[in-house]
Amino acid sequence: MFKDVQGEISNILEDKSATVSDYLNLAKILPNYSGEIPSYFRKIKGAFISSFNIAGLSSVCRVEATFHNLWLDCYDAPYNQFTQEIINMESGLYRFSPDVIFLLLEKQDLIDNQHLEKLITTLLEYTKATIVVVGNGEQVFTGNRLYSLDLHMFLKKHGLQSYWRDKYAKLGDFRLNLSAFPFLARALTGFAVAHAGATRKCLVVDLDNTLWKGIAGEDGRDNLFPVDDLQLLILDLHSRGIAIAINSKNNHEDALEVINNHPEMRIQAEHFSAMTINWDSKDRNMQILRDSLNIALDSFVFIDDSPHERELIRTVYPEIAVLPPESLENYVGFQGVNITKEDQLRNLSYKLDKEGNQLQETFKDLDTFLKCFRHLTSR
Repeated sequence: MFKDVQGEISNILEDKSATVSDYLNLAKILPNYSGEIPSYFRKIKGAFISSFNIAGLSSVCRVEATFHNLWLDCYDAPYNQFTQEIINMESGLYRFSPDVIFLLLEKQDLIDNQHLEKLITTLLEYTKATIVVVGNGEQVFTGNRLYSLDLHMFLKKHGLQSYWRDKYAKLGDFRLNLSAFPFLARALTGFAVAHAGATRKCLVVDLDNTLWKGIAGEDGRDNLFPVDDLQLLILDLHSRGIAIAINSKNNHEDALEVINNHPEMRIQAEHFSAMTINWDSKDRNMQILRDSLNIALDSFVFIDDSPHERELIRTVYPEIAVLPPESLENYVGFQGVNITKEDQLRNLSYKLDKEGNQLQETFKDLDTFLKCFRHLTSR
């Protein structure tokens, strides 16, 4: 079953000791999979063009994409034939007709800046693809189907400087050590997520030992330690229009006491579009959140410190992205090419829908209900 494949991929992504070989072995399953692909998957075609050897990178990207409910069909251009591949309208690139083109070029492999500009201009004119230029930052591109990723800054951010031009550079021109492929593939997959419109809309968080260290019902408010880095990440997502919700096994009053009154809590009750704080199973609570927010399950991301709870949600709802809290920082499923005004207003919309539904249950008289609802929407 495809659910089993998804489970294997999730396990590899959570396993900090997983190697690029683990990714490549799993990637072999995907092109040969003959079963039915879930209906919530989106198909996308990605082309990989490079001036140095990146054999295997597209396969790792395929694994990453599957975690984001993307079925990625890949085209690997012939090694170091990037100019011919782009200027020849009969090349495999144009026959493949990609949705996203990843162009990995090092400055030393180009004649001059005009060389790169000519290649990009040709791709923009003769394809409809999103183009991601992965280079060393001399030129930065943003928008209008054209984006850039500074490879050297990326490697520095992840502490992978030593993975560039190591001993493998002279063995088959692998200038980037294969061990860095999972990190780079994750970043590249974010552009595919954005292009495919597969950006997640809601982050669902656990509380005890996730949003804070300790257990609210046992330790009490003053003996809990809110996780500051995680809070800042969540607040950043909230500012970008991502809805935030709670799915926690807890006493409702104890949890709200911490959220509203702990001096180190940056996140307040007002930041949450929906809450399920009770002792029901978390898979049932996900149904409640789905109905409350009126968004599809494949729009959710669920983070929890408990492997048991993560496995439960992953098994019952394979379309939901499930992460341990420490993985949120590098998760690319919320990546969108642009943040629109509609995105920024999304949280208000969720809250208004929720408050409106609650009011409708409270008022039997339709005129009274409508009067109150107009007051809400005029805020």
